[in-house]
Amino acid sequence: MDRGGRSTESVRSATPASETAGAKRGVASRAERLRILQRDAPELIGLLRELQHSAAQVRQRVLPAATALQRQGIGHSVGAAYLEAKQQLLLAYVTHISFFLLLRAEGHQVRTHPVMARLVQIRSLLDRLRTVDDRMRGDVDRLLLAGATATLSVSAGGTDGPRSSG
Repeated sequence: MDRGGRSTESVRSATPASETAGAKRGVASRAERLRILQRDAPELIGLLRELQHSAAQVRQRVLPAATALQRQGIGHSVGAAYLEAKQQLLLAYVTHISFFLLLRAEGHQVRTHPVMARLVQIRSLLDRLRTVDDRMRGDVDRLLLAGATATLSVSAGGTDGPRSSG
């Protein structure tokens, strides 16, 4: 019997020869892993996408914009407070998704686990912030551009970057 309660014989007989050969080597192709994931836990695919999107948003937009505000000396403005709150919310969301994925990987029942309620709550807050994000998109883009320009000018001047010896 496998972990899902199915007999391993029925699983073997349902898999094509090419998949069986891959399983014998202990290597499943990306398509095989995706198919298994869709069959056994379809909600994980959406959560993995949410995890990637949220982490990318923190790395590519929130942190650089907050850094640009700090460099401009206005790190205590309303915009900075908003970016900090958004960062904390996104990081909490990423953390809770990671915990959910850990629980699933360990085979725990998660439908009634408190992490589910927290994920829904954080997602709801992020959805509410979407209107503010839309209004602030131009400001954040300007901050990102200003931050990128400042980074380029500093590194071009050689004041903060590593110095080459040769």
